[in-house]
Amino acid sequence: IWRSGANNHYELNNANGDTVKHLKSIFDNIINYKKKGVRPIYVLDSVKPNDFKKAENKKRNSVEGRWKPTSAMIRETVELINAMGVCVIEVDNSLIEGECLLALMNKYGHIDAIVSGDMDVFMWGGKTLLAPVHGKPNYFNIMEYDDIINSVDPPLSHEELVRICVCLGTDFHPED
Repeated sequence: IWRSGANNHYELNNANGDTVKHLKSIFDNIINYKKKGVRPIYVLDSVKPNDFKKAENKKRNSVEGRWKPTSAMIRETVELINAMGVCVIEVDNSLIEGECLLALMNKYGHIDAIVSGDMDVFMWGGKTLLAPVHGKPNYFNIMEYDDIINSVDPPLSHEELVRICVCLGTDFHPED
C-alpha cells in the first residue's frame, strides 16, 4: 500500500510493485464495512460458467469500456479478501449462482442481508437486499421481500414476483 498527501490517497500494489486498481474498491469496501461493524462474506460464482452464463458474460464483455476480470485478478482479489480476515466462498457448481447461495443463507437466517444490484436474490428466497446507489459509494437502498410483495393489494405471490423480475431482466432467465 502506498499513501500520499493529506487526503490519504493510496494505491494498492502487488508483490511485483504493480498497481492493482481492481482491488481498491474491494479493499475500501471491507474497511468501511468493518468500521461499521458489518462482517462481510463474499461469494464468487463458479469459474466454469454454464452455457447461459457464458452467453450473458459474452454480452456483458462486448460493452465498450466495461471492466473484464482475468483469472489473475480473481486470484488476487480472493487473496486480498482472505488476508483481510473475510470469508470467501467459491461456488464450485456451474449450475448454482453465487447469489442463489447468498439468498438461501439469508432466507434461513445465516446472514442478515445481501449487497447486490441484482433482484435475483428475491427469486431465490432472499429476504433483505442492500442495493448500491449508483454514483454514491456506501449508500444503499434497503429492499425487503415482504415489503415488495405486500406493496400491492392483493399481495403478490412469489411466482408473480418472479415473473416481474424476469420481465425486468435477470440472470435467472435468459432475455428474449
